[in-house]
Amino acid sequence: MADSSSVTLSNSTLSGNVALSKAGGIFAEDNATVSLSNTAFVGYFLFSGSSCDISTGLLVNINNHFDDDSCDGINSGDAALGQLMNNGGSALTHLPQAGSPLIDAGDNAAASALTSDQRGGVRIYNGTVDIGAVEIATGFVQFGTVNVNVAENAGTATLSIVRVGSNTGAVSVNVVSSDGSATASTDYTAVSQTFS
Repeated sequence: MADSSSVTLSNSTLSGNVALSKAGGIFAEDNATVSLSNTAFVGYFLFSGSSCDISTGLLVNINNHFDDDSCDGINSGDAALGQLMNNGGSALTHLPQAGSPLIDAGDNAAASALTSDQRGGVRIYNGTVDIGAVEIATGFVQFGTVNVNVAENAGTATLSIVRVGSNTGAVSVNVVSSDGSATASTDYTAVSQTFS
């Protein structure tokens, strides 16, 4: 970006950009204004340069993560992000893995205007906002099927349940009758499975 333009990024994840020169993550010059908060710049493919170059621009830099120390983020190096995939929500995302330096490393004040993460989940889950587009909620499970209906004496129903996000903490799934007309043990067997 150039010519006194401006950009503001908050709680975003930028990954896999390709640059022929300059910086692979973000490059600004000619008095451009760049405001970055709680944003991760990771996985850049460079022919030259670094992940960040704002040497002639104005930088507001609040708790960001860069692949290297070119823009003095709160931390640098491996962000420990998972592959771009469906982690819930309407868009594909990179989910921070267990031990990622992005988890609980953001600035809450910089995220105060946000109510949800990229997936539509709670934006600040564990007291401190995560860096990037996805907030890790301990014990988050995703259901492959929202509703399962089984006719009387028709057999069993199978729910597909996938754990995504952090591996920290145990979560449980309880199966019960939705309308209250069935009696436990007589009409159905409720199964509680704990995932660790």
